[in-house]
Amino acid sequence: MNTTPSQKLVADLVGHVPELSGILNEHVQDNDGVLPHLFLADVARSVAAAFLNGGAAERSAVSRILEFFENRLELGGEVAEVIGVSFVEMLPSTGEPASGVRDLLGPKLSDEFRGLNW
Repeated sequence: MNTTPSQKLVADLVGHVPELSGILNEHVQDNDGVLPHLFLADVARSVAAAFLNGGAAERSAVSRILEFFENRLELGGEVAEVIGVSFVEMLPSTGEPASGVRDLLGPKLSDEFRGLNW
């Protein structure tokens, strides 16, 4: 079976940040497979929660997730679209709890956030 670039992105992300495997397993059970847009929205909510309430391990995972997405944005196309629309756009806006997580975004993710949340 062929995988799409966004499905590969999900597999690579979980390989890079194994702490996300539980979220992925639950996602697959709930959706009978991987739906990259929905999964990355789940990851965005997890990042916000970890930023607000997490300890050192959770914050380390947040940093690795953001670094991963920062590096993958340059691939463009479907990969950049799913990162932007399903992850970046789901991050907390100004005034929402955990909006400070945006201070951790690299330059490409920050530009993406500003472009999507004008």
